[in-house]
Amino acid sequence: MQTLRYVEETGAVHKVPVHFTQGLMAAVEGADIIFCAVPAFQHNKLINQILPYLRAGQYVVFFAYFGALKFLKSLERYPSLKGKVNVVESASAFHAARSPYFGAVEILGAKSSVPVAVYPPARVKDFCAWVKPVLPCDMAAQNILHTSLMSVGPVLHVPLVLSNVARIESSVSGDWQFYAEGLTPAVESYIRKLDAERLTICKKFGLTPYSIETLMSQFFYRDRFVPGDFFDWLRNNGIHTAQALKAPTSVDSRYLIEGIEYGLKPLLFLAAQVGGNFMPLTQSSVQIAQAFLDKRETTIDHFLRSYLSLSDLHDILAVDNVVGM
Repeated sequence: MQTLRYVEETGAVHKVPVHFTQGLMAAVEGADIIFCAVPAFQHNKLINQILPYLRAGQYVVFFAYFGALKFLKSLERYPSLKGKVNVVESASAFHAARSPYFGAVEILGAKSSVPVAVYPPARVKDFCAWVKPVLPCDMAAQNILHTSLMSVGPVLHVPLVLSNVARIESSVSGDWQFYAEGLTPAVESYIRKLDAERLTICKKFGLTPYSIETLMSQFFYRDRFVPGDFFDWLRNNGIHTAQALKAPTSVDSRYLIEGIEYGLKPLLFLAAQVGGNFMPLTQSSVQIAQAFLDKRETTIDHFLRSYLSLSDLHDILAVDNVVGM
């Protein structure tokens, strides 16, 4: 391992000594907690790369987008680790951050509180007590399906992109504020209605439904949030209006790809298993996005079926985490 003197910071996180390595084995084997801080479309690749190096007692952490469920499915290939490696999922990353260029990360703000679930569930209190001094972990979700269904990225980002396609494509540098300028009253209405369909899925699976307003007010500046002024707050909260947070310069960006493929499509697959067609706006959003991306309509792929079928979710839904630690 090599040592970096300090992590560069922009006012949100204190400078601390860190170690870095280009080898996954070196990074994973000595770690107690492994944070899989990659986009959802890199989950499977990273999981397959780290599995051979895991040991009993470690915690592997994902930031929503069904990462923990993917991990558990892949763990079946290593029966000696079953029940011994703990998988953690949070409803969001613990910090608002962006990568301005390759090899750099800019921290825009630390979040106030992020719901977390652990499998096996009995270990959620131990994990949160362990990391709470440095991470905002003081709220337990019911299980690792609940955390993914609490992810508000898809219901926020997909409407923002689809409603601003012309401006995104005509802006070469992306030099405009994605949230402050792109979030108009009509887009607000779209987001609320899409979020209502997400809440319906939560109810169908017996999970507490938390609206986008409730979750975002927990994530950011909890003490400054004014109920009823959510979208005005979102346009002016200092994090989402940070100068570093520019609009995407292409519709073929993480905002849309991740939001559709790893956010809204899984919701549709879950809905199909518990009562059918009660998510028309979600379905339409997926179809419109595929038209913009020049991709033909596709069915849910085999891997999605493998970790989101009701048979695979049975053990997850059978036991809740302890809520309200």
